[in-house]
Amino acid sequence: MTSKNLTAQFGDILKPLKVILHGPPAAGKTDIAKRICQRYGAHYVSVKSMIDETLEDLRQNICVAREQALLKSSGTPRDTGSDEDIDEEEEEENEGDPMIDIQEEIERYEEQIRDINIEAEEAAGEGGVDNLGDMMGNASVDIMPDFLISLQADDEFLCERVMKLPQREIQGTHYDEPNMIRRLIDFRNNNTPDNTVLTFFDEVEIHPIVLDITEEGLEDIECILAFLYKMFGPPIPGIGLTDEEEEQLRKMETEQRRLKQEAYLIEKQVTCKQDYEDKMEKWAETLEKLQMEEEKIIAAESEPLRFYLMKFVFPTLTRGLSEVAKIKPDDPIDYLAEFLFKENPEGRMFDPSYTRTGEELLKQYETVVQNI
Repeated sequence: MTSKNLTAQFGDILKPLKVILHGPPAAGKTDIAKRICQRYGAHYVSVKSMIDETLEDLRQNICVAREQALLKSSGTPRDTGSDEDIDEEEEEENEGDPMIDIQEEIERYEEQIRDINIEAEEAAGEGGVDNLGDMMGNASVDIMPDFLISLQADDEFLCERVMKLPQREIQGTHYDEPNMIRRLIDFRNNNTPDNTVLTFFDEVEIHPIVLDITEEGLEDIECILAFLYKMFGPPIPGIGLTDEEEEQLRKMETEQRRLKQEAYLIEKQVTCKQDYEDKMEKWAETLEKLQMEEEKIIAAESEPLRFYLMKFVFPTLTRGLSEVAKIKPDDPIDYLAEFLFKENPEGRMFDPSYTRTGEELLKQYETVVQNI
């Protein structure tokens, strides 16, 4: 077999796999796309990776430009020549400036975009692309997908899935609560039955394959991938992953998900424990305040009675107790009773009406109790 035949045979085998993954945020599109790329030997390219690579290239260009500027500034100064020589030197310096090159690229792209817009407006004015049929007619067959996968799930399921993620994975992403709600609203508004992008592909005989990830058997990403791999077919030999490598990758990712779940449970336990301790501390502070208020109320209620006892009862009782302690009779209770009877033969010492002042104090005490 000649090399030409080998090339032709390999070209027949080497056909692109064109797939569109459609679905709401947190449906698992990114994870599924990464696994498909690993399975079929493709490079995973995301917006973030492109931005990071572009920024890295710009940083390297800036560093090179700074080094060149330092070398020129540290060199031996040349004699001042004519104005033409100076202009030529400035042009040479500008040719090595990456910022000027980038600005020129931006201006060129903007000019191309303006030309495209003008051509589109002229075509529309001449009865060109103005409806869905024209868009389908002008669509390139080379870039049309072979498969259209639509992942579907309700908002409650998606929000619950995000809530189960560890907090450190959510911070700094679009999966925090405000951004998640905003993205869900935008997705629902842009995918109503009237304006969904699925209608376009359905009209060109590329019917979407709808997968409800809330159904039993599709909640796990491995089940979805197994279904997709069976539909896409095996990878090209020597390019994609073998079945053994795919199995190892599956086990590794299963272990990673298990570790993430354990981390989530541990983090949740720590959070719940911290919340419990905070609530107990707050409850203890509230209880202490209530006890202080109760003591104030009791003190306010007992103040008139305490004053009455100290003024009319305790003086006589104190003298009697002093006599008992001094004489030490065999029956101190009986001796104290006789002493009190001698001091108050009428037996009205503990009667509030015994004196006018005591009666007024008792009325004052009853008034305070009623007000409280």
